[in-house]
Amino acid sequence: VFAAADSLGNQAAETMCALADAGYPDMPGYLTEYNVSWTWTTRDRRMGNSVGAVFQALTVKHIAEAGASGAFVWHIQDNIYGLLTSEGRKRAPAELFLWHRQLVGDMHAVASEHADAVEALAIRHADGGRALLLIVKAGQSVRLHPNATLQGDPPWVTVKAIVPAGARQPA
Repeated sequence: VFAAADSLGNQAAETMCALADAGYPDMPGYLTEYNVSWTWTTRDRRMGNSVGAVFQALTVKHIAEAGASGAFVWHIQDNIYGLLTSEGRKRAPAELFLWHRQLVGDMHAVASEHADAVEALAIRHADGGRALLLIVKAGQSVRLHPNATLQGDPPWVTVKAIVPAGARQPA
């Protein structure tokens, strides 16, 4: 399912190129109504669990890298697709969107020796603050190397990790 996030990033890139080619390079482009599954008949549990959370984080990262202005998830509240249950309880994919203000700013390059297991999105805010979104795609816990470094001027003030169920948050 995580490959679909790559596909959505590619679609966002094609849309942004089409806008530029049509003479509108500064027009905002948005990804609308996306989720792990796209039909009204599905009862896909991944839309409300940690797999959905990783999918949401990867999608936001990939469309941001493609130059899109934003995304609108399908949809906010119900017991199948929503970020919240019908009773208003937060589901795992909501974590990313509760952290959304940290994702506003200039993106910085991030490299990983294990992009098949971990992706990251680094942001510098207008006030100089920084945020790092770690997205763990592996189905098991991952460990950050004790000598891992965040390149650039310290400190990286805010870190959010989106991980699959059963995996520990990176330390």
